[in-house]
Amino acid sequence: MLDALLAKEGEKSVEIQMALDINLQPVEWFSKAAWVRGIADLLILDGKVAWVVDYKTGSNKYPDRNQLDLMSMLVFAHYPKVKQVNSALLFVVKNSMIKHKVKREDAEKLWWEYRERVSRIEASHTNEVWNPKQSGLCPWCPVKTCEFHPHH
Repeated sequence: MLDALLAKEGEKSVEIQMALDINLQPVEWFSKAAWVRGIADLLILDGKVAWVVDYKTGSNKYPDRNQLDLMSMLVFAHYPKVKQVNSALLFVVKNSMIKHKVKREDAEKLWWEYRERVSRIEASHTNEVWNPKQSGLCPWCPVKTCEFHPHH
């Protein structure tokens, strides 16, 4: 899979740090104005198309496609000519790849969804109320008093 990525046309970069302020404008990585940050393990730019790959060493059982959306949105903000981002989570130990595609016209909707998630987290933090939510990660959660923890 890595050979196929390396064979792609375009400018290849690794560990690309991208940050945006609250108005979704690019800022320096360490800027105090940074509202969101992300690092692309591999970024390939080829005109209007970009490829973003995030390497994972763990299990591919619960892939987080939200991460691929966020990386795509960061690419759109930092590279205005890019119209489509093809992204992937590459699980190197499992030799599997979860692919994803985002078009520039989808970015505004995705930003609204992302801001809603951030708002919920901020509200929980402000009010110190963390509602339990069941997921496949429950067995590894340190909150053993939760109704969803298998050892409850």
